[in-house]
Order: sequence, then C-alpha cells, then structure tokens
Amino acid sequence: MKIRNGFVSNSSSSSFVLALPHEPKSIEDLAAILTGFDTDLNKTLSTDIVDNPKKIKDYVKRIFKDIQKAKKKYQKTDIQKFLYNMVEHRHYNHWRYPIPDMFYAVDKDLYYEIKVLEGKQEDYRYDSEPYKELKREIEELTKKLSHVDVDIFYDKFSKDSFLIPLSYADDDGDEIAYVLASGLFFDEIPYMTERDG
Repeated sequence: MKIRNGFVSNSSSSSFVLALPHEPKSIEDLAAILTGFDTDLNKTLSTDIVDNPKKIKDYVKRIFKDIQKAKKKYQKTDIQKFLYNMVEHRHYNHWRYPIPDMFYAVDKDLYYEIKVLEGKQEDYRYDSEPYKELKREIEELTKKLSHVDVDIFYDKFSKDSFLIPLSYADDDGDEIAYVLASGLFFDEIPYMTERDG
C-alpha cells in the first residue's frame, strides 16, 4: 500500500465497487488484501492526511465492518445495477487497475464522438438551444459509453472476484470516512469509483 503524505479532495462523497480476490474472512485477511501483505497495521497515517491520525488497523476495521453491512444490503445480482447507477449521469468514474485505463472509455469510436460534440459546444453560448441540444446528445452517449465500461468490468470480475459496493462521505466530520473517500486504501486492488460533489 502506498501511504501518501496528503491528498486533495473536492468531493462530498465517493462510491466504490471493489473487486477483491475473495471475500475477506477477518480484519487481518482484509488487511493482507488491501496492503499487499506488506504493511504494519500499527503504523499511523501521516498527520498531513488527518488532524488526529489513527492506526491503519482502525481504517481496515471500518472497511471490514462496512463490507459486512454491504453484504447484507446487496445481492450479487444487484452489483451491476449499482455500477450502472454510479455512472448514470456522469463519466467522471475512475477505474483503478494495474493496467491504466483498461476499463475506461473502451469504445474509442464512441469516446471520440463525444469529444467531437464537446468541441462543437465551444461554438455556442452555454444557455443557447444548440448548446443544450449538444449537451443532451453528449449525456446520452456518455451514459452508453459508461455502460460499456461497466459491462466489461463486471464481466471480468463478477465470476472470480468478490465484488462489493462501498460509499463514504468526506464532509461529515468523520476522519476515517474522509480518508476512505479518497480511495487511499484501495491502491492494491481493481476498483471503480464515482466521486460526487
């Protein structure tokens, strides 16, 4: 796991779908998955990240507890729907995987079509009808493109991985949630995230 000395977050919440290699059986099991088997759980995060740094184990405990809650809330068949909802309105979703961009804007023709329309938008004022029409087209194509990405991600990981949705808000005074909303603890695993706000 990479421990950063700080991060910038301008979002109010983050949703994730983690693709874990298996369902974690314990806090220690989850810690091994999240840290790449290489972190002292008693290590404390840098004070640059939060005002009152906690031990890494405190964060892993919280994630484990949240996984148990999410497991009760979501059936495996709900995960793809959760992914669709996560990317429904915006294509700000960020994929994390050892191969960068493997699941981002996979349909390049559709991606470039969106980019062309975005370029055309620059010819119009944001409150004009042509601009609004282009915006509607872009939103529809973006939704389609996002769903292609979701399908590929889901097809790759739904059979052999433990997929679990988690959400964290970084604006409610909860320092653990603030750190988790950054995605800091998920560097070692494939995941998809949508940041809102």
